[in-house]
Amino acid sequence: MDQAALRILNYLLDNGGGNTGGRELNDSSAILLDWIKSTYGLKNIAYITTDDRSRQTRQPTYHCTYPLEWQEYYQLNMCEQHDPALIRGLSEFLPFEWGLLRKPTTEQRTFFRRYRDFRLGDKGFCIPIRDRNGSRALITMTTDIGGVSWRKYSHQYRAELQRLSFYMHERFSGVDPSNSGDPRLTARETEILQWAAAGKSTDDIASIFGVAPRTVSFHSENAVRKLNCVSRTHAVAKATSMQLILPTH
Repeated sequence: MDQAALRILNYLLDNGGGNTGGRELNDSSAILLDWIKSTYGLKNIAYITTDDRSRQTRQPTYHCTYPLEWQEYYQLNMCEQHDPALIRGLSEFLPFEWGLLRKPTTEQRTFFRRYRDFRLGDKGFCIPIRDRNGSRALITMTTDIGGVSWRKYSHQYRAELQRLSFYMHERFSGVDPSNSGDPRLTARETEILQWAAAGKSTDDIASIFGVAPRTVSFHSENAVRKLNCVSRTHAVAKATSMQLILPTH
């Protein structure tokens, strides 16, 4: 994201965006998700978390752009028990693409059939998040793009959407990155996060600095620890939100 996009994101979230606790979206949250949809050409986007509040109330905290009719169908038919993206996403660590299962159960076949009836997007991917507070979150994004175009889209935007997802979790979960204190990253740790934000791998960064990959990993792990994150991708998102590194296009 560029600086203008980041400012829009901050404005939308700081002016009413917050937990819905399973209730209808407020205007600010809806505008934010619609902005992400239009910016990245998505069909739908949803965020759900099992944070402390949702565990206490037994109601998940979620934000989504799915039509109300689908949300009502989903809740009335307890689709969370059969939704493979949700079931897998809240137990996974790595992003994954979703689609039809090879051996779906009867309930899952019914779920997918109704999903197709609602025309909610045939292709998509899920980004699981686990933070150091014990919360788990899942961001799902769908699109009608298929075939070669989908592969190109995924290659172009997946890393950026993953960083954006971590950033959304920081804000939707009520964690204010500005209250994290001064992490006192070294110049090298900051540089490595900046290159990681640009999509460079550990080997790429090692080549840029003329050091061994294990040296890059050492500085990355230090940055992750100082920022109280669980991965380098999470650290990049948090460092961006704290303006420790520059957003990337």
